[in-house]
Amino acid sequence: MADADRAAYHAAASIAANFLVALEAAAERLAQTAGVDRAALAPLVEAAAANWARDGAAALTGPIARGDGETVERQRAAVAQRCPELLDAWDALAALTRDVASVPA
Repeated sequence: MADADRAAYHAAASIAANFLVALEAAAERLAQTAGVDRAALAPLVEAAAANWARDGAAALTGPIARGDGETVERQRAAVAQRCPELLDAWDALAALTRDVASVPA
């Protein structure tokens, strides 16, 4: 790897690993407000990671990928009510997901 590429590679690794752990911690925090344990989310995370490893962005599922704006708005409202500190992250990740899914805002 060229020295000029090292920072980009390390940033990608941080997104792929460290940011994923932070994201799952946020999901766990929100799930706890509904009485759902982290163990219930783990199979989803494992399947999503395996699907992404196999299919890349084509593995994307869920209401944003389907263009189901009503469901996304209900989810956003739940985040705003139960974990408002996560709302900026929700909005940023929803926008990124729309971009990956090529779904208009």
